[in-house]
Amino acid sequence: MFVILTPPAFERVKPLFADMAYHLAIVTVLAGKTPGQVYVDDPEAPQTALLLPTNPHRIYLAGRAGHPDLQQTIQAILAQKYHELSPGADGYGALLYYPTGDENWQALLDTVFQGQETFMGEREFHRLKLPHTTISSPLPEGFVLRRLHEKLLQELEPTNRAHVLEEICSESPSLEHFLTYNFGLCAQHEHTLAGWCLAEYRDQERCELGIETQEDYQRQGIATALAQAVIEQAFVEGATEIGWHCWAGNTASVATARKLGFEKALDYPVYYCQYRQEA
Repeated sequence: MFVILTPPAFERVKPLFADMAYHLAIVTVLAGKTPGQVYVDDPEAPQTALLLPTNPHRIYLAGRAGHPDLQQTIQAILAQKYHELSPGADGYGALLYYPTGDENWQALLDTVFQGQETFMGEREFHRLKLPHTTISSPLPEGFVLRRLHEKLLQELEPTNRAHVLEEICSESPSLEHFLTYNFGLCAQHEHTLAGWCLAEYRDQERCELGIETQEDYQRQGIATALAQAVIEQAFVEGATEIGWHCWAGNTASVATARKLGFEKALDYPVYYCQYRQEA
């Protein structure tokens, strides 16, 4: 039977997630900087763990895949999330991350999701460390670079503000939490945000980037300019390493990362399920 671990005992599962520490969502949850839940098979000496960060569509798995209650536990968590987030016909989309190269986890998930709509994908993790080479990537004429803060968000028209808040709260529990622990820069054209780049999951000297450019402003170099500005600011504020996650097939994202000086560190698998209660 799996139980929820209390935060003071999170230290006990860090060894299980050591090989997945390139996910700062895991690192910041275990450090108490990002709210999250950790399920374990044994609270005193855990051998298997499931970590659920703020993002309700992600589950991180670690340790042994052979526990007899593990399949039932994963299915119970998915059923709970389904009822909380998507009780309609579309279902609940879940991304499950597990140790690279462990065929036992893949076999388990095949069983867990039998009859569900699933696919297995490959993602890439890229890393940028100090020292790095600064590239020249100015914003197009007529655009202004601004730091995201509450007053700026209040100035935006409602739809634009909603898009930014949705992105912020996909990785942070609230705007207040984001502004306390993270930061972001945006490219503004009049009262419209053309795009934004967020420094997320900041932990000591590390952070990860999240970037989005509005459809009408794409292919103008805005994403590169924003990312470069956030990189420079992150290093000024004490970062020494910045992470970049993307799908292996997202050639545009990979190209932007390389242009900015990121180096590919590894590939890792992800299991996606569009979960429905009645499969």
